Amino acid sequence: MPMPDNIENAEELVNAIKDQITAKEKEIQENFTKLGEAYYVKYAKDPEKDFSELCQEIKVQYQEINQMDQQILDLTLEDPKICPQCGTKNAKDSLFCGECGCKLPEEEEEQDENVCPNCGSLLHEGDRFCRSCGTKVSEPEQEIQPAQPEPKHCKNCGELLEEDAIFCIYCGTKND
Repeated sequence: MPMPDNIENAEELVNAIKDQITAKEKEIQENFTKLGEAYYVKYAKDPEKDFSELCQEIKVQYQEINQMDQQILDLTLEDPKICPQCGTKNAKDSLFCGECGCKLPEEEEEQDENVCPNCGSLLHEGDRFCRSCGTKVSEPEQEIQPAQPEPKHCKNCGELLEEDAIFCIYCGTKND
């Protein structure tokens, strides 16, 4: 190949070709990644002997990433949605669990007293502890009514008296 007269143009051309080579090498790396990913998806459960160690290592790495993601969620979520299936904490705007794919309860369901506040499992009426994780479940607060004084009746005629009445308005009898 003959050398061009203008060396600057040659340098620019060489740099442009080098950039094209770099781009092609990047495409090749991306294709290798896709190939490996496709193999892993297809054969991860039963890999060939030569690849079983690598597949197991990838599986462990995915599990470690999930644990780290969960740590991030634990540190950053204020009101997480807890999956009723597996107990994983999810962002409050999540519709499905990031761990098991289970549909998460809607906002109003999440506040339901029949769900464990720790793991999200359904509680049965009368449960004092969660059957899935053992968390003590706070008993529903009972509305306390102020004590009502017993109605006062006239000792003579039996008619109902007003609270502060001393005399019966029906028969005039004094009632202490």
